[in-house]
Amino acid sequence: MQVSFEKESVYKNLKKGQVFEFSNGDNTLILSGYSDWKAFISSHNSNVWVEVQPKININKQLIYLPKTNSSSATSREKINQPELEKRKREFFNTIPAEVVNILKCYSDSHWEIVRAIKYVSDDLIRLISANPALAYILVHLEKFNPSYGCYYDMELLKTMILKKQREILRISSFPGSDRIVKAIMKLNPVDLSIKTLIKLKQALSDKTELSDRILNLLSFSDQINENLLNLFAENKNLVQNLSNKLIFEMTKSNDYRNCISLLQDIEADCSVNKLKFPEISSITDLPAIREKINHKAEILRQFPEPPIKGNAFVQPLTSEKELISWSKRQGNCIRHFGNSVRSGRIYMYKIVNDTEEATQEIKIVKNRLKMGSLLGTYNRNVSTNLKEVVGKWFSESKYAKQV
Repeated sequence: MQVSFEKESVYKNLKKGQVFEFSNGDNTLILSGYSDWKAFISSHNSNVWVEVQPKININKQLIYLPKTNSSSATSREKINQPELEKRKREFFNTIPAEVVNILKCYSDSHWEIVRAIKYVSDDLIRLISANPALAYILVHLEKFNPSYGCYYDMELLKTMILKKQREILRISSFPGSDRIVKAIMKLNPVDLSIKTLIKLKQALSDKTELSDRILNLLSFSDQINENLLNLFAENKNLVQNLSNKLIFEMTKSNDYRNCISLLQDIEADCSVNKLKFPEISSITDLPAIREKINHKAEILRQFPEPPIKGNAFVQPLTSEKELISWSKRQGNCIRHFGNSVRSGRIYMYKIVNDTEEATQEIKIVKNRLKMGSLLGTYNRNVSTNLKEVVGKWFSESKYAKQV
């Protein structure tokens, strides 16, 4: 729950000499440097201030304000750039050098980590040095387990850091084992994000053969880079079809994103067309394998030869693409009949007679051809003239393929 304040009460409780204001015209942000480490924001022409956790980047000395909603925002307050840069330097200079150095391994969450160091100090700094990913999870404990507040029990917090690091994972809803602690230690802290870690947690918590495989791969890896993390968090459905050798080759490659795209294409074609996922020895084989699987899928998507040839008015729909296109044009559901056509149980024909269009179904019943439904656009009834045109075409089908 956010609590609002008036500006006078905000300043009253902050340490003098290290309070800095930053504005973009629409919003004003008050930052109190280390060790107060508090932030308040207010909108233009308002005296209501809300405490926030702003986004900052200590490595690049950046402070992010909400985007302006008005094109006239800059006209309300002409920003003095040299003065703004001076204020930023002075704010970042309040942070101890040791803290600045320890944060160099992280790409985000700088405000939250400094806030945590303020409370736990040396113990958290030691944990960041030993296992930066575990420290990152601890700082964001409430994001992983909303029922637990990181700073509710300081003694428990210190005990977990010093003696019970598995407990940090357990409270964060990760599987709490020594193997997981050691695997987490290998995560490259610059690649960490809450979203990715939550998905990794879910992948490890499934208690399936796949989650065991992912944990084994994490254990075998020298360092868990951004690509390996992405594979397990965002593309875990691919893991079961890939060898360890291929996974490590791919995740160490600069062409990782393209490899994932090719694998997703292969997996989709195999799934839709019930093809066996191919064995892949190296990422260099992926383009050729994708081409081969696409070719097989294209053949499977083709329909068998229709039993009755078309004429000037009636034409068979000979592929999935044609079936879907005509279904959309007619506003009917024949796009879902692809499997039935491929099996040879039915055949679909499109009819165009002057300005009238329709769809004719031909069924195979006891090895004989039988006319099915004949429906116009949006499944309307067709004219007598069109019925006669189609009836004549069917009656002349003595040259139809024998079924």
